[in-house]
Amino acid sequence: MKTLASISAVAAVLLLAGCSGLKITRDYNPGAVRTMQGYETYSWLPEPAEGRGADSRVNNPLTIQRIVSAVDYALQEKGYQRVESGGDFKVGWHGAINDETNYVTYNDYYGYGWGGWGYGGWGGGTSRTTAYTIEQGSLLIDIVDSRTNELVWRGLAQAEVGQPRSPEDAQAKLNDVCVEILKGFPPEN
Repeated sequence: MKTLASISAVAAVLLLAGCSGLKITRDYNPGAVRTMQGYETYSWLPEPAEGRGADSRVNNPLTIQRIVSAVDYALQEKGYQRVESGGDFKVGWHGAINDETNYVTYNDYYGYGWGGWGYGGWGGGTSRTTAYTIEQGSLLIDIVDSRTNELVWRGLAQAEVGQPRSPEDAQAKLNDVCVEILKGFPPEN
C-alpha cells in the first residue's frame, strides 16, 4: 500500500504507545492460524478508490508516510520481508478521529451526612458538572491472505490524541504503537 489511510491525529493519538490510555484489541480467523504462521513476505493493499475522506486530521501525506513506515518497522521486527507485490499476505490500515465529550462532576459538599452536617442537616454544598471534548483516535491494521483475498487478522489501537514534540518523536511513538498492535500476529494455536 503506497499510502493506505492517513491520519495526522492518529499518528499523534497513537503516539501514546507507552501510556495506560492505549487500548489494543485483536481479532482473527481461527481457521487461518496455521496459514498465518507460515507467512514470510507481505505487500501493501492498494489505496481505496474512494480515498480517505475530507478530514485533514485524517488525510495528511506526512502521517501516511509515518503510518506505513511504522507498520513496516513492526512487521520487519517480526521477521517479515516487504515485497512490492505477491507477498504471502497483504496489509492495510485505516484511521479515524472522533470528538468525544466527557463530563466531570465536582462536589464541594461537606459535612457528616444524613441529618447531621451536610445533606438535610447543617452543612451544604453545590455540585458542578463540566463538559470537555477530547479527540479519540483509532488505528486499525488489517492482514489479508493473498491466496484467498480474505481478512484473516485485525488489530486496533485506540487512544486520546496527543501532540508529539517533534517529527522524530512522532515516528518513534508510532513505531511503538504498531509493535503493540502486531504483538498478537500471528496468533498462536
